[in-house]
Amino acid sequence: MRSAPTDSPAALLRRRRRAKFVRFVVCESLAVALLVGSGLAGLASDFASESLTPIFRILPIAAAVAATLIPILFYGFSGRRPRA
Repeated sequence: MRSAPTDSPAALLRRRRRAKFVRFVVCESLAVALLVGSGLAGLASDFASESLTPIFRILPIAAAVAATLIPILFYGFSGRRPRA
């Protein structure tokens, strides 16, 4: 009896790359949305109370850092280590 045909290595690699790209786009979109949303909320007069001021000073900076680091974490490191 024959087993079910398996995907070729090239097809598996394409599927993994696509899944990685989709995860990257989702993470980057969330970081940018948080950056824009926290920036707009920080500028709005409704959120100008003293208790929320520290949150809206820190949150945009943290979101900007996250939006900067996400591409590095997804694509900055190669899978191989250099030879010693």
